[in-house]
Amino acid sequence: MDALSRMSLMVAVVPALLLACAQWVPNEEYCWYADGDASCAEIYPDGSRPFCRNVSCSEEEPADYGCVAVKPEESDCYSPCGGGMSAEMCGMA
Repeated sequence: MDALSRMSLMVAVVPALLLACAQWVPNEEYCWYADGDASCAEIYPDGSRPFCRNVSCSEEEPADYGCVAVKPEESDCYSPCGGGMSAEMCGMA
């Protein structure tokens, strides 16, 4: 294996190894992991975003701490209680 091939291999492998070692950590300020709708009420006391949406239910980058103006239709996407639980897991589906 020549030097160019070794360098190409390193350029391909090293980033993959770094990504494999990275661990996703949930943002505890995001309503889904915090207190659900109660977090949204605290962050948006004007009531403009009263519902907590799961981060995985949108293709958009998470914004506004997961608080949305319209209640998510799917129970898997809505967390009234937080703690990483859906409405169904909260017993509110």
